[in-house]
Amino acid sequence: LGPGYIAAFSDINSYGQLVLPPWGYTPNLPAEADYSYHTNLTTALVNAYSAASGRHFRVGPNLLGKNPGTSRDWAYGKLGI
Repeated sequence: LGPGYIAAFSDINSYGQLVLPPWGYTPNLPAEADYSYHTNLTTALVNAYSAASGRHFRVGPNLLGKNPGTSRDWAYGKLGI
């Protein structure tokens, strides 16, 4: 791994207390391997945020309904992160 390497990308909506993994542009959830990875990663983030701040975040790609063109969807679909 070198400079500029990105291992993960997630969108955090602090006002709404949401963690939004990629795939919000469609009502269909990603395939199982990606779905499990995203779910495990974002659940760990939510638990860490809660432990550090006492705030409780919700997690899921479809919390805001269909929202095409978001940064997390672009990063996942175009860059593969």
